[in-house]
Amino acid sequence: MTHGAAGAEVRTPVVVPAIRTQRKPAFFGDILGRTYAVDALTGRLMWRRRVDDHPSATVTGAPAYRDGTLFVPVSSLEEATADAAYPCCTFRGSVVALDARTGKQRWKRYAIDTPPVESGVTKLGTKIFSPSGASIWNSPTVDAKRGLVYVGTGNNYTGPANARSNAVLALDPATGRIVWSWQVVAGDAWNVGCMIGLDSCPQNSGPDFDIGSGTMLGVAADGRQRMFIGLKSGMALAVDPEHHDKPLWTNRVGRGSIQGGIQFGMAYDGERLYAPIADMADSGDASSKARDAAAGPARPGLYAIDPVSGKLLWSSPTDGSCAGRQFCDLGILASISAIPGAVFAGHMDGRVRAYDSATGKVLWQFDTSQEQTALGGGKAHGGSIGGGGPIVYDGMLYTNSGYGLYLHMPGNMLAAFSVDGR
Repeated sequence: MTHGAAGAEVRTPVVVPAIRTQRKPAFFGDILGRTYAVDALTGRLMWRRRVDDHPSATVTGAPAYRDGTLFVPVSSLEEATADAAYPCCTFRGSVVALDARTGKQRWKRYAIDTPPVESGVTKLGTKIFSPSGASIWNSPTVDAKRGLVYVGTGNNYTGPANARSNAVLALDPATGRIVWSWQVVAGDAWNVGCMIGLDSCPQNSGPDFDIGSGTMLGVAADGRQRMFIGLKSGMALAVDPEHHDKPLWTNRVGRGSIQGGIQFGMAYDGERLYAPIADMADSGDASSKARDAAAGPARPGLYAIDPVSGKLLWSSPTDGSCAGRQFCDLGILASISAIPGAVFAGHMDGRVRAYDSATGKVLWQFDTSQEQTALGGGKAHGGSIGGGGPIVYDGMLYTNSGYGLYLHMPGNMLAAFSVDGR
């Protein structure tokens, strides 16, 4: 067994492309905005590069690899800077293309074209900068057929909101030029100041309905290719990649909130689109209480959608109880995985569940928050499952457990199961 040390917390999945080279590279990013290439067989560092100079820049989505180029999404922690004296905000989301062999930057494209400038002051005299935001915290999708790279952006941090927030961007993989963009939710300017009542909250603040799960291409039963998109509003939708100016269908299966709706990743198996819904019982956002009430009760769980019509095929709301555990919620924050016959999801209460693809019935489950004896003999326990969730490889299911950020249960477990739960 080999291991190495990253310079900071790693929240992205690890990408190991199927390429024939002397050394097998594995790529990932860290919370301080650095991207790494390590030898997958030895753990030795091949290269490391910081992809953005902004002090709040981070990498939360997995890099995407294609033909020797690594496409890295850049997001930010600046939105969460809840300090009335902080001049908010100056970050702009971007995609950075790196040479996968050397880490050298080939190009960088900001989601917002123009740098932010001073646009006002708060009641306390703190400077306000705009335009800002439009982070890209999901993984890019490479469309080899059309020669494009797709990303989904988040909300603006300061107002007025512009056309690049909560939007799908299609980039030229050779140059980074934005070939087209389509905004899904307009007028969404928000930061954590709205959540706790600070003056840094933009006027006419939006709902914080980022494109959380990114963009996903798939061919439906009618033979047509579709792009599937999931938002923190709980909305899943499909567009035709050739005619991207309006959705083919929409289906809001969740209530949504700042940590509700579809957060990290949906799954598609050629027959059904699976949407995981987080919908925390209490988002803690003072600015969204009226919106949450209007959207109805929280609907945490797993939902299957017909990819052609957008109609709901089945729903599997989460059951159980947190039994008073602090920072416990029942929904699905993490990305999910699908194989023939089953969908795997990690829940915020620590449970890993396998769902029947055709019915949504729970096939098996395991509570990772219980204390376990680790392989080395020590004790470990899981917690909330977030970020890059369960993955399947060679008949085994692997999942992290212990996502302790942003009011979730901490833990320190990597768990492995056979796909039948043994």
